[in-house]
This record gives sequence, C-alpha cells and structure tokens, in this order.
Amino acid sequence: DALPICAVVLSFCVTRAKRTEFVNRKTIQSLHSQKERAFERQREDQEHLIHSIFPPAVADEIILRQSQESVVPEGMTLRAAVSTSKLDSVTARIHQQITIVFTDIVDFTRMAESHAPFEIMHFLHKLFIALDQLVDANPNWLWKVETIGDAFMVAAGLESGSEDTVLTVEYDGSKTAYSYSHRVLSARSPEGSESVDMAKNLGSQVSLCSVSTTTSFGAAEAAVAFGVAALKTASLISTPDGNPCRIRVGAHTGDVCSGVVGTRMPRYCLFGDTVNTASRMESTGLPGRMQISQATHDLVCDRTEHEWMEREGVDVKGKGSLKTFLLAQEL
Repeated sequence: DALPICAVVLSFCVTRAKRTEFVNRKTIQSLHSQKERAFERQREDQEHLIHSIFPPAVADEIILRQSQESVVPEGMTLRAAVSTSKLDSVTARIHQQITIVFTDIVDFTRMAESHAPFEIMHFLHKLFIALDQLVDANPNWLWKVETIGDAFMVAAGLESGSEDTVLTVEYDGSKTAYSYSHRVLSARSPEGSESVDMAKNLGSQVSLCSVSTTTSFGAAEAAVAFGVAALKTASLISTPDGNPCRIRVGAHTGDVCSGVVGTRMPRYCLFGDTVNTASRMESTGLPGRMQISQATHDLVCDRTEHEWMEREGVDVKGKGSLKTFLLAQEL
C-alpha cells in the first residue's frame, strides 16, 4: 500500500519541480527580453541624440566607432557613450565652397542691459526656435552650427552629397604626438581654392578635392533663401521692448574645415577664414538687411529673384576694404 502512495508523491514532486523550472525559465527569458528591449530603446535614444547634435556623417562615424569597441553597458549616459568613441582621434573634413551665414540682433546689448535675464532668455528661445524651423525646412542643404549669444550660425552645403577630403588626426596625450592619415572620397582638384592653402599647411598628408558647380550654386542659394526668410521671420517676433525684432544677416562662400572638438560636452565646429569673413559680413551690414561677399554674389546674382546693391570700400577687420553686396530691400 505504501508503494503506490510513494509513487504518487514522487510523481507530484517531480511534476511540481518541472513546472517550477519551466516557470523560472520563462521568467528569466521574459526578463532577458525586457532587458534587451530596454537596451535597444536606450541605444536608439542615444543615436537619435547624437544625430541631433552632429551632422549625419559625423554622427554615423561616432556611432560606428562605439559599436566597434564594445557593448555599451546598460544605463550608460550620452557623455559616456561619446567618450567610448575615442574622440581623441579627430576626423577633420575639408569642405569646399560652403556658404556660411551669421545673424545677430540689432541693439541686443542695450536690450540685455535693460531687461531681466529671464525675459531675454525667453525672447532668444522664441527667436531661435523660429530660425531652427527654417533650417529644418531645408535639411538637404542647411545645418545649424551653433548659437553664440544672440548670434545664429548656419552652414549651407555641408551635407549636400558632395564628398570631401578627410584627414584623420590621432593624438596621443601621453606623448604629445600626432599622426596623420588621409583618404580621398572623390577626385576633384580646382586651382586657387582655399583648400589648396589648407593642404599646403598640412603638408603632403591631404589630397585635394573640389566641389561641383551645381553644389556651390545650391549651397549659396539655400543660404541666401535662409537669410531672407530669417529677416522676415525675426520681424514677426516682438522683443522685450515690445518692438518687432530686427536682425542683421551676413554670408560668405569659401572653404572650411570641420570636426568635433573636445570629449567633455564635445562640439562640432567649423574653422577657416571663410567663417571669419562671413561673420564680418554680418557685423558690417545694416539692420534689416542681408550683406553678402563678392564670392557669394557671384554664385547667386543670376540665380535668385533678389536684387543686390553694390557697396564699395566696406572696411572689414583683418581684410581691409572689400566690395560687398547688400540686399536691396529692407525687411
């Protein structure tokens, strides 16, 4: 009599053990799946944030470097994720015939002195959101580089599909040594461009490439269209004084070098005389007008509906007297 009872009890215990094992296995699988989904969402969020900070080519490179090193631990922050991308290895790109645009607010210094900081911040936030929307409306040509105080900087042509000279600079912090390598993404070589001077300064480590005429025209046209739209958009926004906002806009076309600078709060920056000249076009301009250099004017004078007034002898810091062109209509 005892034997059947023992068999029943043993069978019950075995069945219960198997059921417990099954439930535990399912629980572990469920937790593992949840962890994988959470990690995938985190990775997508990080990639989306990186793409919102850097241009596509730069963002893709950072993400690729990160994926080639190791799996990012759960809970890793964006700062840590970017740090694992070895940003001490700098990729510098030389872009030809990029049009840089600067805007700034007329009488901003006086405005900032006579109003509370939160009023100024609210006003700038509203204005910059409006300018961001203008950039987002033409993502194939325009990229917002940065804001500096009341200044808003945009580059046209960085991500236009043209391929650039790429110079990789690797820095060894312990030895203070640099090593260079280069790759040419397309063979183009115009004479007399600023990229030639850049390459000479870097020695024989960089091969030259040019940009197509269509790309140059397209970038300049997109920059002018943004500048004109920015003038109109700003006038619809009220300053803390209650008056319509007035801005100055300046643009210049030339060659620039781009790259990510720093590892703590890294920034995507543009360097070169083109940036300085574009800034001077804005600072020497007039309220409610857009001023462009001769280089930009040569590209857009016959391709846009806007009329330009020639200005002779504009004194530009570091450049001397230059011929510039002012948008004929005040906006």
